[in-house]
Amino acid sequence: FYIYPLYLSPLRKIPDPPVYNFILGHYASSYFSNKELGEAFAHLSNQYGGIVKYHGLFNEPYILISDQKLIQQILVNRSYDYPKFFLSKTIIKDLFGEGIVLAAGNSHKRQRKVMTPSFAFANIKEMVPTFVQAGHKLKDIWIKQIGNNKEERITITESIPKITLDVIGLVVTDQKNSPMRGTVLLSLLIKSNDSLLIDEQLTHSELIVSVWTTSKDEIMNGYLIPK
Repeated sequence: FYIYPLYLSPLRKIPDPPVYNFILGHYASSYFSNKELGEAFAHLSNQYGGIVKYHGLFNEPYILISDQKLIQQILVNRSYDYPKFFLSKTIIKDLFGEGIVLAAGNSHKRQRKVMTPSFAFANIKEMVPTFVQAGHKLKDIWIKQIGNNKEERITITESIPKITLDVIGLVVTDQKNSPMRGTVLLSLLIKSNDSLLIDEQLTHSELIVSVWTTSKDEIMNGYLIPK
């Protein structure tokens, strides 16, 4: 984990900070020390440009991309050349099935084709009030966190994924003809308490426990399986 990543790997020419710890990689450096992950990535991007290499545990290299054109290539133009990777994919798949988030290749293409009508202009237009409502809710949460201290810095990285899931749950379940209606994940959202996902005090682990506690009987009985 020393010679190959630094001297033989095809990634070795990508800009990166010096590595001083070959066990912890850059996690032991000032870039990640006492910083939120997003803040550390922003610091690296500002210093080294739109594509940066950093090293994780046992000096394993990772690529951080912030260049807009490269992101477009990866996520839009050639998305199927860059398969998604999940550490806990097997567990998630067993619980929720291989939905569009986990699917890849032809399976993902087939599901995306089914979902495309939901994103027609007329449908998007109907979703706007929900987007606005979610935005105001997020604003109120941030104002509450800041309080009277106008110079207060808050972390928004935890709220963004939660409000995103909140919007998905509200929008999709409000559309009677949505092809996504009836999936396991959305059924869990319906069964869970209103705005569970936007609770600013709720961690991702607590969210999973809350959803599982609310809906485990339905999962066991097959109630949430799409018909």
